[in-house]
Amino acid sequence: MPKSTKRFVLSTSQLNSHGFRSLTDGADLADFIANPIMYWLHSTPEGKSNEELLPIGFWEDIKKEGDEITAVPNFDDNDEFAMKIYNKVEHGTLRAASVEVEPLELDTEKKNWVKGQKLPTVTKWKIGEASIVDRGSNKGALVKLKHKGNVIAPDDAAEYFDTIQHDNMKIKLNEKTSQFLKLAEGAELDANPKKQGIFYPLF
Repeated sequence: MPKSTKRFVLSTSQLNSHGFRSLTDGADLADFIANPIMYWLHSTPEGKSNEELLPIGFWEDIKKEGDEITAVPNFDDNDEFAMKIYNKVEHGTLRAASVEVEPLELDTEKKNWVKGQKLPTVTKWKIGEASIVDRGSNKGALVKLKHKGNVIAPDDAAEYFDTIQHDNMKIKLNEKTSQFLKLAEGAELDANPKKQGIFYPLF
C-alpha cells in the first residue's frame, strides 16, 4: 500500500464554517489510532449497494503537535478509485482532510467564543474517522458531526449541541429541594428532566 509523501492537517482549534470550534487539546485520539480508517468525502458504506465507496486506506503517524492534529495517508493499492485519489494527492490537486467529530463536552460561555463563532466550543471530543476531501472549512478540513452512529446535518448542529449541553448538566440540590424530593442534601440530578422521567421544582 503506497504511503503518501504528504502530511495532512486533520484538525485545528480554529473556527470552522459551521460556526463552532473543536479544541485540539480536548481531542481523544485513542479510538482513531486503534482504527485509523480513511474515506473519501466521508462516504461511509452502509452495505446497501455494491456501488458504495469502501474505505480508500488508513492514516499513519498520527500526531497532536501544538494546535494541529496531523497524519499521513496510506492508500489501498488494490482499489482503483483509491489510487486515483492517491495520484491527485501526490500531484497536489487534493490537499484537504476532514475529521468526524463526536462531541463529549461543550463550553457554552459566549465570553470564551472567538469572533464569528455561533455555536458552543467542543472542549472534549473523539475522532470517528478522517477523510480526504476536495474542499474544507477548518484549515483544509470540513468537519462532520456524528453522535451514536447518527450523522448530524450542519443545519441541525445548534439543536444537537443544546441536547448535549442539557444531557451533561447536573444540578446540585439545596436543602429545601432535597427535602421535597426526599433525597440527601447535596444530591445531584440531571438538568434534563426527560432523563429523570420526572419534573421537579427549583427553589
